[in-house]
Amino acid sequence: MKKIILLSLVFGLVGCNKKENTNSIISNEVSTTASNVVATPTDKENTLNNWVYDESNDEMRGIKSKFASITSINDVHFSSPYEGGSKLLITLREKTGQPLDVLFVISKGQYACDTISRNCYASFKFDDNTVETVELDSTADHASDVLFVRNDDDANLFIKRLLNSKKLIIELPFYQNGSKQFKFDVSNLKWNPPTVKQTKFQADWGIEEISGSAEEAAAAVVAAATDITEPVK
Repeated sequence: MKKIILLSLVFGLVGCNKKENTNSIISNEVSTTASNVVATPTDKENTLNNWVYDESNDEMRGIKSKFASITSINDVHFSSPYEGGSKLLITLREKTGQPLDVLFVISKGQYACDTISRNCYASFKFDDNTVETVELDSTADHASDVLFVRNDDDANLFIKRLLNSKKLIIELPFYQNGSKQFKFDVSNLKWNPPTVKQTKFQADWGIEEISGSAEEAAAAVVAAATDITEPVK
């Protein structure tokens, strides 16, 4: 059942891609399905099967889409009309011929982020590392419950850190509720390590430029490969 609900979610998110300059005509469906997905797993299920994978294939266009999603372990509580507890869903997606994407979907609530003037950021911390920030962007129609990592290289690096970490805390800004933190058990992600260029984001982490041999070594650690669809830039 979770897999069917997740598939509906990621199909809906395909329509939210700014790169393709399309409108998210189903943003309401994204909110509804996200709410169902994040409300279902128990803490035990999150620990044993924290990542959920899926894929789709557009045979007519020859486009394959792959997805990996994870739900926050904790709930956060917002004021009316979003009371009752909300979870955050992180989805990685890759679509044939498109860059990798990292998106954040809140089950109930509204983000408060100025993506138009590019003043929208998430703070995060992997394991016991320092707190970092990454710039975010919205969907083409500025859906209030979905945000993407804006820069492609930052998205790739974020996925790399997911592959090599066990815990993640991410903080996001919400309308009339301030910043809220979500916790994740991100261990055991099965994903092909993306190629990452040297970026300021990477330099801030003190990570050297990734070479081909390093990529091969990282790939050997990953037991299985899974990809995702497209972002919002």
